[in-house]
Amino acid sequence: MRMRMFIVALGLALSACGETSGADATKARAELMRIEALSQQLPLMAIDAAGGNVDAFAALEHARDGIAGMLTQLKQQGRGERGMAEFEAAWSTVNGNVVKVLAAKAEVLAGVEIADELNSKLPVLDARLEELAKMLAERPGASKQVLLVMREMLLADRIRRRIQTIQQGGQDSAAAADGVTRDAKFYGVVLAGLSKGDADFDLKALSDPGARALVDDVNTQWTELAPSIAKIAGAAPGLQSLREATDNLRVDSGTLLLRADPLFQRYNK
Repeated sequence: MRMRMFIVALGLALSACGETSGADATKARAELMRIEALSQQLPLMAIDAAGGNVDAFAALEHARDGIAGMLTQLKQQGRGERGMAEFEAAWSTVNGNVVKVLAAKAEVLAGVEIADELNSKLPVLDARLEELAKMLAERPGASKQVLLVMREMLLADRIRRRIQTIQQGGQDSAAAADGVTRDAKFYGVVLAGLSKGDADFDLKALSDPGARALVDDVNTQWTELAPSIAKIAGAAPGLQSLREATDNLRVDSGTLLLRADPLFQRYNK
């Protein structure tokens, strides 16, 4: 009789353990599914963040922290050890890229602000330079000055395009940063030469009061813009690293999915 009661009690205990284990496995599968879903959103969030969406940075950080927390819970449950090391390694790679994206927040947002400033102010300078070119074209012996003024307008357009390349952070960003630095320097030198003269360019200062007032106005506005242009050129390495991180996230998040399969198999046992 006692033996029969013992066997019954043991059976009930084992049944209870099985139910608890099954509940743990169900919870682990649910957490793993949430990790997978969030991990596939990370690349999209990173792209939005790299484009200057400030809310995307917050969403990316929140998703990263959520995944890290759920992964900690999975480890604490002590199941799926066979595939957990590989899964953790894959997550470490993904998280490393997320860290790079988050670290570039200040540079990205500053770059967007600078680009907006240039897009609003450079056309104004172009309009003033076009007015100056028309004024000089009516004066004899000013053909060289007219050509230089027209070249300034071309430089301004090239500076805008190169800044867009820097913001994209691709392989050409470093070359674009060097080009922007050269163009900005030449742009400023020509303006100063038109205002005060430049022996290296064999350029005499403008003598007409109206033309002189125009070039001085452009030069003043350019002097205010120049530091911002130098700042975004200096941010090129960081923005290139950001681009690499966003590109890697697309691949590495897929690897994370593959590393999750063995864990699903373990939790389904």
